[in-house]
Amino acid sequence: MGWSSHPDVVELIESAFEGNIDWRHSALIAMGRSADDRWEDRVLRSLLEDNDNLRKAAVQSAGMLAFKSARLPLLQMLESEDNGEIMSAAIWSLSQIGGEDVQTYIENLLDQTEDEELTEFLVEALENLAFTEDLDRFELMSFDPEDLEELKELDETEEE
Repeated sequence: MGWSSHPDVVELIESAFEGNIDWRHSALIAMGRSADDRWEDRVLRSLLEDNDNLRKAAVQSAGMLAFKSARLPLLQMLESEDNGEIMSAAIWSLSQIGGEDVQTYIENLLDQTEDEELTEFLVEALENLAFTEDLDRFELMSFDPEDLEELKELDETEEE
């Protein structure tokens, strides 16, 4: 449901987030798929969950939503997280968020590992990070409502 733009979805996600652990997990996944910044506070608070499934869903959602405010908690997770799945999710989410120190942290992890699978994963994360940071330069996803108004004015002028 998170991908839906139907107005009732927000209420459903909020309701699920107030439910039991399984519903909260589903809500966090839906939040990550929503492309909606309204979930930032809930996702960030969920990064501190004791439950591994909830924490992993929050980590993934923070990356999918590219919350810059999640960068520091995710970087700290790289130093303290014991769960390998959550660690991998944090690395990938950081590659989606980008920014200061992310490349350095991932490169340091790459230098410290001898595991082939982890090496391959870290190289992919660095490639994704480069892609993410290239996208930031182009501002392809930014939208200014005033641009739409200018286009309407141009169309009206052309019609006259």
